[in-house]
Amino acid sequence: MVIRNADWDLPTSTADGVLVFGTSLYQESNAYLAWFPIRPGAVPPPPTEWRFFCGDLTSLVWRTQDEINPNRARAQNAPDDPTELLDIKPRQPTLGELSVMWVPRMKRWLMTYSHGLCRVARRPWGPWSDEIVIFDHLRKDPAGVYFTQDADNNVPGHQFIGKVNDKDGGLSQPMPHTW
Repeated sequence: MVIRNADWDLPTSTADGVLVFGTSLYQESNAYLAWFPIRPGAVPPPPTEWRFFCGDLTSLVWRTQDEINPNRARAQNAPDDPTELLDIKPRQPTLGELSVMWVPRMKRWLMTYSHGLCRVARRPWGPWSDEIVIFDHLRKDPAGVYFTQDADNNVPGHQFIGKVNDKDGGLSQPMPHTW
């Protein structure tokens, strides 16, 4: 997501930057945060120049891959790995289908992810709220079972919420949505 660097505590307060939220292993990891500066008309820098959030709520630390270097044996006082953004408990479902955006009217960051869950935070690195159920993918009501489905993985925003009818098992009421 493109942001104004001056609006956030980032490595530079000039120009614009991009915040990248991601996971490590699909549905087996936590959320992480990276940032890089952008210049109008310029190609984004390679990931080796990105800075990854390695701090906490009191110490905002940003490091490059070379500074983190997870393939090297850890020396005493070696830089920390990127910080896990969420408090995920053991055996709790982890992240997939991650989407994060700034919602100006709420003045909050909104993170949605697999299993119809979301969290909110005032700053991109947190603290993030507890999970909030926004869509129960297994919910069954008298009219049917609801689910989400990608209509076309090659075109952003082409998803829909569908409903399977109990009576005939047919699909009805596809509703477009974006997360």
